[in-house]
Amino acid sequence: MRGTRSVTGLLTAADARRMHALVEGSLDMITVLSLDLTIAFQSRAVARLLGFSPSELEGTKLPLLVHPQDLPRLRAACAEAADGIAPRPVEVQLRRLDGDWLEAEALVRYDAHEGVLVVHSRDISERSRLDRRLRLNASRQAVIADLGTRALAGLEVPALVREAAERLRAALEADHVAVLRCLQRAPEELVVIAQDGDGIYGDRPAMTTVAAHALRSGEPVIVRDWDREERFTELESLHAPGATSAIAVPIPAGGGPYGAIVAQACTVARFGYDDGVLLQAIANVLAGAYTRIDGEERIRHQALHDPLTGLPNRTLFEDRVTRALASGARHGRRLAVMFLDLDTFKLVREGLGHSSSDVLLQTFADRIGKCLRGEDTLARVGADEFAVLLPEVLGQDDVLRVVGRIKTALAKPLLVGDREIMTSASIGIALGQGGIGNEAGALMRDADLAMYAAKEQGPGCWEFFAEHMRDTAVRQLELTSDLYQAIERDEFEVHFQPLVQLSDDSIVGAEALVRWRHPRHGLLMPGMFLPIAEETGLIVPIGRLVLRTACRTLRGWQQTGAARPRIRVGVNLGPQQLSHPALTEDISAALEDSGLAAEHLVLEITEDVLLSRDGMAERLAELKALGVMLVVDDFGTGYSALSHLQRFPIDGLKIDKGFLDTLEENADHARLIQGIIELARALGLSTVAEGIETERQAAAMRSLGSDMGQGYHFARPLPAADVQALLLASRGADPSDLELTR
Repeated sequence: MRGTRSVTGLLTAADARRMHALVEGSLDMITVLSLDLTIAFQSRAVARLLGFSPSELEGTKLPLLVHPQDLPRLRAACAEAADGIAPRPVEVQLRRLDGDWLEAEALVRYDAHEGVLVVHSRDISERSRLDRRLRLNASRQAVIADLGTRALAGLEVPALVREAAERLRAALEADHVAVLRCLQRAPEELVVIAQDGDGIYGDRPAMTTVAAHALRSGEPVIVRDWDREERFTELESLHAPGATSAIAVPIPAGGGPYGAIVAQACTVARFGYDDGVLLQAIANVLAGAYTRIDGEERIRHQALHDPLTGLPNRTLFEDRVTRALASGARHGRRLAVMFLDLDTFKLVREGLGHSSSDVLLQTFADRIGKCLRGEDTLARVGADEFAVLLPEVLGQDDVLRVVGRIKTALAKPLLVGDREIMTSASIGIALGQGGIGNEAGALMRDADLAMYAAKEQGPGCWEFFAEHMRDTAVRQLELTSDLYQAIERDEFEVHFQPLVQLSDDSIVGAEALVRWRHPRHGLLMPGMFLPIAEETGLIVPIGRLVLRTACRTLRGWQQTGAARPRIRVGVNLGPQQLSHPALTEDISAALEDSGLAAEHLVLEITEDVLLSRDGMAERLAELKALGVMLVVDDFGTGYSALSHLQRFPIDGLKIDKGFLDTLEENADHARLIQGIIELARALGLSTVAEGIETERQAAAMRSLGSDMGQGYHFARPLPAADVQALLLASRGADPSDLELTR
């Protein structure tokens, strides 16, 4: 276009300067045309978009830049603009200097003052590319959905395979598509039948083919150029004349691949990641169809058996219990259902991982199965729960003989990899007899309740179902429901149990303990509802309430003059609270809102939680930075060495009540307590003896050197007002002279 004629006279110099100023900062390409479509002015954006300089285009005809198929649309837009019709954008392709085409959107306006057409053109290449990609994805999703629907509708598999090959060839713009079916469900014994629109034939390909590699790896394999490919060989019987690229994906199955889909094209690097996604989706559709034709019996087996152990699942077990009840009704026989919970499963899963826990379950199932008769049924009904049906028993003695065999079998360690794992099972037993009112679901529920009752007694125990267990379960369910509303209804109360200095029995602190004033059941102790709160996550808002109440109460005692300056209040923190991200913020807010100084707040953390969770040292350091005191509660139950606790920023220990209970009968416990106290003192830690109930125990702990004591001997947990009265009395004040904190 170099050497085009001058356009002097189309625009005055002043007009040109004004036009140039208007378009100086525009990212769009602005073209001013005479009515015969001669370019009178061209903005500098043309250099960026098309590669031409403005001077190269000015004086030429715009149609020379427009793709022939788009020129009629642009001419129509120009005519409409000249006639005063509202402008509308049109999509056109504009020729670049390098010969390529730019996808653009043009908007034509007529400037009546100047008598010219003004065309705003912008690059829409990226938008067009995204639109094409969206349309392509939509069309491919439609293919997947359509084939999936036809597969679910029961279309015969050969017809489905042929249709899949045909639809894939069109969607991928491939020259050849084949579906390969393994006759042997293992790649190393690969015998395939190719089914596509061109026919059906057999082949035994070498293991170096692209299809065989996809089968072995279980992943898509792409060949960009056969001439440069050194990893794989072509499948001779599937070779498409002129094919230069290929892609293969496996048709997955649990017991070995069903086969593969192979597509080939006569262009280099034809296939990419998105093509693999489409092929794999269709392969999954075909896998479902192949699974269906594998036989109803196989599908039924999968539906009724546990895939890990091969045992009957809950559905099949319940069916067999139903049948046993019906048989028992006809022949007057009794039966028993046992639920078994693997006591160490959680420890193995958390300590050794899921693979090892799977091996443990398989080994456990095998061990239990050998304790049963041929007519008995062993099933897996939960993650670590198994069930046993004894279809014919005379009474409890028959069942207990089976329990004895199981306990004997589990007395020997189970081999998991190179580890020997000692385990036990908690067993719940329910006896049943066929007849009206006896249902399999109810019998299984009763055995489950008995199992949980056994677990409460400790690992390896067993229990027969009793009616009170059902009442307990119903009550627990009701409490769970009520617990969600208890916070909103303000039904929780915080009581305080004083801590005393053993040297003079003066009150030096109090532990905050939550109670639930239930509208029907009265005042409930923590053991009745805190386990439920832990399971439901409600322990966090309940703990937040206790924390705020404790801080506010102690600050109230201080303001009334009841509390001595050194008195502190203790609050327990459970594992969920310690791991909650807002804990530090909650503590800061409780201190700030109440006005209580941080050094008067003691946070109590049990020894087992302290030593069993990762990141606890960092968490405690974060809490310690607030200025609060940190104490290890129930110390001694975890059998940890005090030296292990040096890595935690703790201030004191509360010696577990269990040591005091046997203090008089067990001299070793006295020596152990004395050792704990002496080592704690050497480490600068205070000590509190928990659970002191008699004066003899109090005297013993004084002689052993414990700093403080807590227990019913000094005071039970009391409402805040009663503790304030004690504090005032201990200072010689008359409680009636001061307003009590409530």
